[in-house]
Amino acid sequence: MSLTKVAKLAVAECNIATDLDNESAMKIAKTFFTETCSQEVLTTPQSVINDTDRLVKAGRRIVDILSWSTESTPFVGTPPPISVETALRHLVTSLEILSALPVKVPKTRFGKTNLDMPIVTLGGMRLQQAWGPAITSIDQVTPECQENLVAIIRRALALGVNHIETARGYGCSEMQYGVALKGLFESGEVRREDLIIQTKIPAQSTAKEFRKMLEESLERLQLDYIDLFAFHGVNDETAYKQIFENGDDGNCMDVAKEFVAAGKIRHIGFSTHGSADLIRKCIMTDAFSYVNLHYHFCGSYTATGQSPSGCGNAQNIALMNEKDMGVFIISPYDKGGALYAPSKKLRGLILPDMDPIGFGSTWLWCHDQFGTGKIHTIVCGAARASDFDEVYVAAVQHATEGDEVTKRLAAVRERLDEARVKALGKDWLNTWHEGLKMWNENRYGIHFPQIVGLYNVIKAWGMLNYAKERYTLGVGYVKKWDMAKSPEENAVVMNWGWTPGCALQEGINFDECFVNCPMENREKLVDALHFVHRLCTASSGCASKEKDEKKMEDDKTEEEKIGYEQAYDLRPWTAFPERK
Repeated sequence: MSLTKVAKLAVAECNIATDLDNESAMKIAKTFFTETCSQEVLTTPQSVINDTDRLVKAGRRIVDILSWSTESTPFVGTPPPISVETALRHLVTSLEILSALPVKVPKTRFGKTNLDMPIVTLGGMRLQQAWGPAITSIDQVTPECQENLVAIIRRALALGVNHIETARGYGCSEMQYGVALKGLFESGEVRREDLIIQTKIPAQSTAKEFRKMLEESLERLQLDYIDLFAFHGVNDETAYKQIFENGDDGNCMDVAKEFVAAGKIRHIGFSTHGSADLIRKCIMTDAFSYVNLHYHFCGSYTATGQSPSGCGNAQNIALMNEKDMGVFIISPYDKGGALYAPSKKLRGLILPDMDPIGFGSTWLWCHDQFGTGKIHTIVCGAARASDFDEVYVAAVQHATEGDEVTKRLAAVRERLDEARVKALGKDWLNTWHEGLKMWNENRYGIHFPQIVGLYNVIKAWGMLNYAKERYTLGVGYVKKWDMAKSPEENAVVMNWGWTPGCALQEGINFDECFVNCPMENREKLVDALHFVHRLCTASSGCASKEKDEKKMEDDKTEEEKIGYEQAYDLRPWTAFPERK
């Protein structure tokens, strides 16, 4: 019996009337895998068949693949039966890999640090009890949360992921990691020297305050030293000056070097949501061994559309390679396209060769084959142990299938490029970024390259939900922006280094903003900005909400209405820090 027929029977048994609930998803997955996998695979202790998280995710994927099999759209077309079989076979293969754990995640030299770095990193941003400073003691952490954190660490180590990353800004993450790691060290389950541990702290207004924070982080982590320390959020000139040009208040870099000399820090880097120019400026100091930055198949997040080529951080990747620096990519599955919840169009363009998370990962790991340089590691911000599943499967296939993975990646890249050209045109793709002003270059505080970049990914790949998450952050900033103040003065009030830029507002003089843009692009730029605003907010300030919503529908062709829909969501739980 074909995999497609088995999947259809499994779904039919559940008689799904409306939305797919978790119980039905688990039942579908269990029925499908029971019929398609060997007993050896099904009975291993780590089999997906015994894990509720993984069953929910697999069930959602099965239902979506069958939905894909019936979609008939100009951007993809109805997939042939062989493609549906291939996509379902990928799920079976994933279960076999997760049950056998055939190899560890590959490792690579992390630039001039010479650390043997796994190509996947465990991030500590989604596993802690809460954000903010409220939790200061492990007694305030629920046993469920701490047990989950320990399970995530154990899962990471079992897969070969021995680089653990956190930050002072991640609530009680450092403190919880410290308790967990101390227990693992004392039990002999893992040795300190077998781990690469990184934390991040923002530069401070005085060297004294920065020194105090470094000491506190070591205490919270219960460590004598950290392998990697990053200045967190070098997003603007203020942070740069605090590190290098802080006058009588002392340079934070001098303090970091003191800790290196004392053996408390092994290597210094920085993390950033800053502009491409600021990142380049930091790299050129030669003071850092590595950088944590945004760079993804769909753009460079806040640096999207920047640099002379419009390729965001691509040239910074090349420069880091030239200087033998470690390249660490942050948020590949969230800021890198919300790949855990892809649009139907994006999913349809990636299937059946890969799944979206696998594609986003492989695009980065293979970047030196078609891009501007090698990328060493990408972070998986795990909220549960099963969050490693898709990226681990991709890493195994990257390590063991070589040329075949490269071939599949090339096929997906070709389809995505074709869809982008069809939706936007080559001339636009080559010039859309030219002359666009960043938030600090116009009196409205609008980060034009990022918003137009969102327009591009919506039109090309249907990434509307992703764009909404990114754009709506700027809506609240509009009320705070004071037109009587300079962008720099406003920035102090906004404190928006991580996600700079206001949403559109009434009364914008686009002629003033686009004075350096190609004349032939200006009308389309205005249309693009209003398109993003209409689709990403409830109302754009038109005569009425009803008229606005009608215009939103007019903006969408029948093809786009299908393509913008979410295919599935691989988060069957709410992460602890997001719970109320």
